[in-house]
Amino acid sequence: MKLTKIRTEGDFNWGPFLTDSDGYFTIPIPDSQAGKKFRIRIEPWDINYAARIARDLDRCNEYVWFLSDEITVPDHGRLDLGELRIGKDANYDFTAYWQEKRHTCLFGLCACGGSVHVIQGGSVYLNIADALLAARAYADLHRSDDDGIGRVDVQYPDSDWSNYDQTWDEITLTTNHGFLDGVAIHEYGHFLEDHISEEDIYVGNTSHTFCDDKDDTEFAWSEGFAEYYGTFIVAINDHLSHPDISFGTIENPGCSKFDDDIEATVAAVLWDMVDNSSFPDYNASESFDTVGGLDDVIFKMFDSELDHWHDAPDLCEMHGNLDHRLDSTTLNKVERIFEHYNACR
Repeated sequence: MKLTKIRTEGDFNWGPFLTDSDGYFTIPIPDSQAGKKFRIRIEPWDINYAARIARDLDRCNEYVWFLSDEITVPDHGRLDLGELRIGKDANYDFTAYWQEKRHTCLFGLCACGGSVHVIQGGSVYLNIADALLAARAYADLHRSDDDGIGRVDVQYPDSDWSNYDQTWDEITLTTNHGFLDGVAIHEYGHFLEDHISEEDIYVGNTSHTFCDDKDDTEFAWSEGFAEYYGTFIVAINDHLSHPDISFGTIENPGCSKFDDDIEATVAAVLWDMVDNSSFPDYNASESFDTVGGLDDVIFKMFDSELDHWHDAPDLCEMHGNLDHRLDSTTLNKVERIFEHYNACR
């Protein structure tokens, strides 16, 4: 796990230390600690700079942590721990635990609190953290310098539905979405809409499908951008898997109609603005799509032209500002994509 916070726990409690971009770490231990024992501790609630992850955040919070097998400090020299494994459904070099923490105690009576439970495996928490780290890293490279993103809270697993709650800055993921990187990044896209662009506050029935026409261009932008982001970030990171929308579908949505109030239109337009021959399922036969690599333009507009307090943006607002970002030749190529999807006509 890259850029992950770790600590020691045992005869000496040190940290946090940070793994490098390849997941390796070094802990300098003086000779005076020879013979002492410790474990490596990983806490998803403080795992990296992108996210804080817990088992549950509804009322009584349930927190997860990992402890490695016990390690003895040698008399001298280097101690190579090799590759430490955290399993999906079984415990190997680490064991995972969760506990409902006590709080709000009065006269010895506490609102919450419980015993420690063992989790078999638990690598899903690291998978979620890694996916959100990739999404945050891209945002950091392309956002404005004056943005403050912060960390998003995540609860997993939940029996409700995967969503982002803008009141609590909180992503909820259901049991079957823990290893679907694109779903987590989709919800992180909504978090970015909330924090560096402008989120859509929809008061109607929020149930929707990719090809639904909800007669609301702002809702379509909100979902379409999140679907694009949850697919694009997976496409450009080889270590991620399971895009939010399959590459074949976002490249060629099977909708009966297209318009700027349909989220599939938004996602497909954005995708065709960035895809090229290196992308999965790239379709070189699309005569209308002769441009690519415009992801930086999309994100900078998302962060700038589409960031205002008074109203949520939509696809046509981006369309109307493209001439500020693109030269005339590129703009004409992008216009053909909009025409193909009947967007902003």
